[in-house]
Amino acid sequence: MLDQKDLELLQGMMESVVGSRFAESEERMNAKIAESEERMNARVAESEERMVARIAESEERMNARTAESENLLLEEMDRMQTNITNRIVKIDSCLIPV
Repeated sequence: MLDQKDLELLQGMMESVVGSRFAESEERMNAKIAESEERMNARVAESEERMVARIAESEERMNARTAESENLLLEEMDRMQTNITNRIVKIDSCLIPV
């Protein structure tokens, strides 16, 4: 049978083995977490780049639509002004000079 000294020695050895395995496990987990964080950071950066590109494309489309609308509005205003001018000329020509 083992005496107290032998039991303490065995206990110390077991604690040492368990402690070193725990430390190794912790190191592996920390490494896996760091790798995971790197992958997630890369994904977030890629997603941000795609979103910035999509926003820029959307702004370009909106700017083009706005310019097109402005041009159509200006053309309609010119047409209306021409019609008004023609009517004024017509009215002036119908007036009897006093």
